[in-house]
Amino acid sequence: TGAGTASGVIAGFMSDSMIFLIFCFTFGTILNKTAFAPRIAAGVLKFSKGNSKRIVLAYLMGTCTVSMFMHNMAAIAIFMPIGITVLEALECEKIKSNLGKCMMFGVAIAAMTGGCGTPMGNPVNALCLSLLNQTTGTTVPFAAWCVVGMPLSWLITYGIYFSLTRIYRPEQLSEERFAAVMERYSVLEPIGRRDWLALGTLVVCIGLLVAGSWIPVFSLLNVALLGLVWMVFPG
Repeated sequence: TGAGTASGVIAGFMSDSMIFLIFCFTFGTILNKTAFAPRIAAGVLKFSKGNSKRIVLAYLMGTCTVSMFMHNMAAIAIFMPIGITVLEALECEKIKSNLGKCMMFGVAIAAMTGGCGTPMGNPVNALCLSLLNQTTGTTVPFAAWCVVGMPLSWLITYGIYFSLTRIYRPEQLSEERFAAVMERYSVLEPIGRRDWLALGTLVVCIGLLVAGSWIPVFSLLNVALLGLVWMVFPG
């Protein structure tokens, strides 16, 4: 309406970076309520083809990638139960299993490295962007951050995988046990309308954030406000 800037209007309540942080937290909450988690576990196992090292690689890369678009703890909250489910299905011995050590140590570190990949991956990213803008007037576009941050996060995560599998050499899995586990994941809960809405919301919001690198109206704050309003609609 021209009454003022978005940042100026909300300045009496909180900073625009805090609204962006709240927006980031909502993604972990929403995805935890969908049917995608079992499918991620099935995808990790299918990619591995029974090779324990490939299970670790797929698990850490999945955690890293998801953590790029939500808070690190939210990504861990999604992937930790998936890892435990996989380990229990493979009948790995608790505490002693090297596969378990690689996955459980790795999930925490991969979430931290993934959080560096995009501005929305970690609260510190948004706070630093806000501080940079306030002190120097410089704005780092969402896409520009991602072009550097995402490949670097994946590269570091691969280094984590390489290191962990050398320190804790994961035990090999028997063909019979792996086949039994894959059969367990052959029938999954169908994906419903709510699940597709959650995924669609994530994709659209990320698309708008990337578009904001060229279209000023899709700033971090504006996309966060739009996303938060949408995500509190009933259903």
